[in-house]
Amino acid sequence: AHAIKGAQAGSALSHLMKIMYIGRLCRGDVLVTTTFLARRVNWCSLNEDKRLHRLMSYISHHLDLSLNHCLSPADAAGAFLDFSPDAELGGDPYITKASGGYWLELSSPCGERKWPICFGTKKAGHTSGSTADSETWSLVGTHDAALKRDVIPLLHQIEITLGRPVKLVGKEDNTACIAAVKRGYSPALRYLQRHAQVSLGFVHEVFHPEWEDNAAPKYLAELSYWESKSRKGDWMTKELAPKDFCHAVSLAGFVSP
Repeated sequence: AHAIKGAQAGSALSHLMKIMYIGRLCRGDVLVTTTFLARRVNWCSLNEDKRLHRLMSYISHHLDLSLNHCLSPADAAGAFLDFSPDAELGGDPYITKASGGYWLELSSPCGERKWPICFGTKKAGHTSGSTADSETWSLVGTHDAALKRDVIPLLHQIEITLGRPVKLVGKEDNTACIAAVKRGYSPALRYLQRHAQVSLGFVHEVFHPEWEDNAAPKYLAELSYWESKSRKGDWMTKELAPKDFCHAVSLAGFVSP
């Protein structure tokens, strides 16, 4: 099945790009599978035919699934930005490079009401040697773009809109990654590529600002440990088993009317 060219090999990209549009727009439940399939459009086999058919069947049977959330006007006084990055070492069975993902939302002070803002998934540019490596890459490397171009600008905009400092809560399930961010960059890490060095330094400054330096940027931010199943970034990195997938869909706020 892996060696025989699939019947959908010539049109798979067209199908996947249509799904990718709705996945990036509002259907995070199909984003990871669509991304994994899109990586294999150059050598689609019977196996990919079956996976594409299953994906289309899932979409057909869940057309009414929608992402429902709400916030109360009373939440304006204490709402915070909830950021859940994650990575999966060996999540794609066809490559050795890790898959990273994140979920960003505005949360009420009690944590019961949420407003999703953006989410995404991406393949790493290198092969990680450990889970800690892939987790740190997801927070520092690929999602340096998310942290700098999405999270921090949105944080500034929300602070201007609400007229107060807004807390950024980073949720991480790997303690070694949390420790690496806390330590930040040092000459012992000079073997890292230049963009990785400055990215690690930037993330350290976000979650561990230098309060004694008046010229340094100050962020009301914290990076804390959360179990994988309680974080919404987990399912943006890998295809889950049916039971875990249903839990992730519910946790993210998808409901059927």
